[in-house]
Amino acid sequence: AAAAAAAAFPGIGQEHALASWSKKRKRPDVELDEQTLNKCTFTPSGNIPKALVVEDSKSTCLLFAKVIAGLGWQTVSAQDGACALQLLASEVYDLVLLDVQLPLLSGNDVVQKFREWETAHRPGCRTAVVMMSGDETAVEVDSAMFEHFIPKPVATTTVTQLCEELGNFRDHKVMVQRVAGIDEKH
Repeated sequence: AAAAAAAAFPGIGQEHALASWSKKRKRPDVELDEQTLNKCTFTPSGNIPKALVVEDSKSTCLLFAKVIAGLGWQTVSAQDGACALQLLASEVYDLVLLDVQLPLLSGNDVVQKFREWETAHRPGCRTAVVMMSGDETAVEVDSAMFEHFIPKPVATTTVTQLCEELGNFRDHKVMVQRVAGIDEKH
């Protein structure tokens, strides 16, 4: 998987292969829009939801990963943008928490390159990406490239609420697809 991921983004951090709607909202709570989430794809039913935490602060990254894992999710973390791209190409995630200001490759570059790759390699699939930054003006990509923006500092209660709401939506969407006889594949 690591070799395939490294091949997906040649020249971008190969040494790390293993390793929102309204940007102006300042609300600490999370209100995910069902219409926006309907565009997202999730891991198949019966699977534990997966989250990728991309944050250059090791302590914040570990804290978020611990909070998310405590909710029953599998978590993977990366501390730079190049590693994040490699991980995104090697696994399907239900949620990506993506810091904007990262070493090697910014969160802006990560989401832009990943969306291009995702369109080419996972047609019809869309991973839920939540951008985070202490500086809202640092988000330089079109808001259509991500599902939500959370201003930093991010409280653990916000991460918990985000995962719970996304998890509930995921479970509901999978149940509706099962009843309708739709088996969504990645």
